[in-house]
Amino acid sequence: MAAPAAGKHVCRTLCLFAALLCVLMGASEAGQGRLSTLAALDREEPEFTPEYEDELEQVALFIDRSDMEAVSTQIDLMRALPDYTQILVLVESDDDVEFLRRNLPLEVYSRVRSVQPEEADYRVWARDYCAGYGRIKLLPWWCVYGGKVDMARGVRTFLRRTGSELRRIPVLFDGGNVLLARDNSGENVLLAGADTYFRTADFFASLNVRLSERGFTEIAKGAFGVDRVVVLDADNGGGAAQQQFPLLHLDQIMLPVADGLLAMECMECSSGAGTSELGAALAAYRNAVEEAGFSVIELPTDEEHVANTQSYVNAIVYTDRTSGQRCVIMPIFPCENGQYRMEGLNLANMQAFEAAGLAVTVVRDALHHQGGSLHCISLR
Repeated sequence: MAAPAAGKHVCRTLCLFAALLCVLMGASEAGQGRLSTLAALDREEPEFTPEYEDELEQVALFIDRSDMEAVSTQIDLMRALPDYTQILVLVESDDDVEFLRRNLPLEVYSRVRSVQPEEADYRVWARDYCAGYGRIKLLPWWCVYGGKVDMARGVRTFLRRTGSELRRIPVLFDGGNVLLARDNSGENVLLAGADTYFRTADFFASLNVRLSERGFTEIAKGAFGVDRVVVLDADNGGGAAQQQFPLLHLDQIMLPVADGLLAMECMECSSGAGTSELGAALAAYRNAVEEAGFSVIELPTDEEHVANTQSYVNAIVYTDRTSGQRCVIMPIFPCENGQYRMEGLNLANMQAFEAAGLAVTVVRDALHHQGGSLHCISLR
């Protein structure tokens, strides 16, 4: 007999805590391997939906008018969304709503729904607060920014008021550092940046428990409802290594665009010039995902773009509800004179996406020097 929805949620929560107890009670490497059995219970929830299959029925943005670089990018993004996408905005005041009314075309503003929680304790990086499964949102045990715990009360209020079911999981992650995809064999895979493991291991260490990478992957499998977890970093020497700026999140490096297919930043080195540190890091990530069962679409970049966190894969991919066309909303960056023009890498990356069969819409990005772009500021 199938359990009701509420029962399934309770079952999953109990399974996760049982998995935690398995570790907390001094499980060895072999004992941590038993977590897979616990994590496999009730695997039908949450439903696994890679972003490239999502129709972009709604997008959430967190508005902070003290950061006009973010707001200008958000305004351009709202204009670029499909004409059926509902836009949910977290705002601090009625003045924010009036600002949007004045600066958006009527046909766009008519799709905006605002929520103003009492706690204005949020940042514009909406993606980092949770991982989305449509209505279900997975929240890390706690959010950490700059080494400080962020309780994100305003964000939780916003998510509840917009109809989300919140589930806190025993994994410490930023949403931009965990990506859902299917590999070439059709398995559901969580691609997790290595810092997700290290932060979760630090959390367990605060409880005087050592969490191995294997133990982490078993817990993450159950929490995210996937067949497999791949921990990714830029180290070719084996074992996880902490992520380094400017490649702090996976969404700065790769974008799943279809089953078994990732768009990835690719730095071409001059003949005889050797491989730069950043170029070597990108190559290491590519080797790792290919070994994990993915093919790669190369998106051209260079040392300057990577160092300035100007990433063309920090984008929004979706399947158009009307046409069924796979689409991407791609950031473009200012040229040498500060103007946004379709030339150089802006043009080359649009053409690379189009050659892979994706329809491309571009958005002028003013956020890159803060370390993020379109994927970072948008939440499904």
